[in-house]
Amino acid sequence: MNNKLPEKLLELRKHYHYSQKSIAEKLGIDLMEYMSYENGAAVPSYALLKKIARVYRITVLELFSNETQIVLRAVKAVADVPLKDRVRMFIKRYRYYLLAGIFVLAAALFMLLKPEKPEKIYVLPEVLPRETLSVSETTVARLSKEGKLIGSGDNSNGQLDLEESGLIKVAEGATFTVALKNDGTLVSAGLLEKVADDISDWKDIVAVATGSGHVLGLRNDGEVFCAGDNTYGQCSYEEHRNMKRIFALPQGSVLVREDGTVFTTGDFVGSSQLRKQRNLLDVRASEDNLVYLKDNGTVGYFARRKDFDAVLQWKDITAVACGNDFIAGLTVGGNVKIVIDNYILENEVNNWNNITAIAAGNDYLVAVDEEGNLYGIGRNVYHQFDDSSLMHNSLPQVRNVKVEIGQEYVIISFDPVTNASGYLVTIDVGIGYSSRVDEPYLVISKDNFEEGRTYLLHITALGEGEYEDSDVLSLDFLYQRESAPQPVTPTPAPTADVKEVPFSLDGLTGKTVNNFLAYLRGLGMREDQLSGSESENICSGSEPVVETVSGISDYELITMSELSQRQVNYTYCKVPEPEPTPEPTPEPTATTEPSGEEGENGE
Repeated sequence: MNNKLPEKLLELRKHYHYSQKSIAEKLGIDLMEYMSYENGAAVPSYALLKKIARVYRITVLELFSNETQIVLRAVKAVADVPLKDRVRMFIKRYRYYLLAGIFVLAAALFMLLKPEKPEKIYVLPEVLPRETLSVSETTVARLSKEGKLIGSGDNSNGQLDLEESGLIKVAEGATFTVALKNDGTLVSAGLLEKVADDISDWKDIVAVATGSGHVLGLRNDGEVFCAGDNTYGQCSYEEHRNMKRIFALPQGSVLVREDGTVFTTGDFVGSSQLRKQRNLLDVRASEDNLVYLKDNGTVGYFARRKDFDAVLQWKDITAVACGNDFIAGLTVGGNVKIVIDNYILENEVNNWNNITAIAAGNDYLVAVDEEGNLYGIGRNVYHQFDDSSLMHNSLPQVRNVKVEIGQEYVIISFDPVTNASGYLVTIDVGIGYSSRVDEPYLVISKDNFEEGRTYLLHITALGEGEYEDSDVLSLDFLYQRESAPQPVTPTPAPTADVKEVPFSLDGLTGKTVNNFLAYLRGLGMREDQLSGSESENICSGSEPVVETVSGISDYELITMSELSQRQVNYTYCKVPEPEPTPEPTPEPTATTEPSGEEGENGE
């Protein structure tokens, strides 16, 4: 018959959580002897069986008889379990709870005893002179040596009412001003309340830049923040950390990473060319041109219609600026260079000396010298600077302005002005709107307006040649879609269901494909209505430009239902393939002797 004693010894010891050593000690025998009983190598004496039975509170018969079943009692019934075994039993049963408690206790001790992090100290950033002067199409903002704002030009939106002190950098939007204080915070005037609240929360800012309607801020750890208008994706950038410079263009943003590479977003001319550059120090743009300053003091540019190749020869430049008809650069010696098709204005700029900063709108250039004096040339519609131009024949003021509020659009129309080259329309839509149009009307989406709000409108007839700009006509109107056209004038206006193409086809064919499509989408056209094809003509620049347009006519009045049925076809030029990089000439091997016609260096 098979001996079941070893099995019973093992079962009992495991049930009561004894170790082999502790049982051997209780029995007064050697560990190896006990192990021989438990593994069946030997059989204990009757006297030892009685001791074992006493330990487990059972009879010898239960222990030794194969036919008798052992009754296992609850562990707590074994009163003489050693303390160390009880501890081991407790740890085994509650080990997970004990581990969790130890972790919580260690975390608490770490938080209690960890050294306090030293308070972060804001260090004033380097302030470049160009960061203390900024302009919009209607205003000039600059900082005094005492850190106060000095503003001139249009202040209809309160953009120049910034009474703060301790300002070190300033940036001007279409109808607002943002300035960086010496404590790393931003203050503003003229911004929508929500945007102003957003930027007021930014801390440790070292640089600020503004487009027409958006604000960029660079923190001292290299993170970039953006708030405001994002119609063209100017605030939609994939990366926002590890940046060292920021630039804001009217509808775009340019970020320079720590490694010198350039990231662009938004809508502006020359963006693809800009991304190929490195370590840019300054970037400026107008509606038609883009100019950038390289870290070696030279200048690059992209122009939609004009040739500015003379700027490529400039050296030792510290700042750049551009308008629709000119590009300017400031030299290390404080002189201003300019490329412009107007020798009178060019001579005037060449006479400026000791200049520390320059800035430009689409149609004017300003500069500040070491003494804080302001210089300016160009269209001085809002008296942004002391007018030193030689044009004296002012155009008459715009008349018979009508604002029609439809279900989808606001249409602003007025009488044409003889000899006007165009019209500047400024309105405090959202966070600012300023546009130059060729014809006496403008169509704006209702999405830019708030029901029941009063808006201030400014219109100027723009002169050219011997004619100076007209005085500004200002009026306000209440945006209410159920209201009648206002102000009431005899001039008829288009109906609410009419969409007017405000560009000639000749003007459309001068646009890049991206801007052309953005314009037509803004009119409400769908993607399936737009079809383009590449021509055999090679583009003169790095972006495809529209060459022909069919499906719409010059200044055509189109109802919304008609517009939804139109198919617009266009062609665009072919971007030239980059020239292949010539393969390097292999160096001669150790066994190759240079030809007798080559020099000592093999050249």
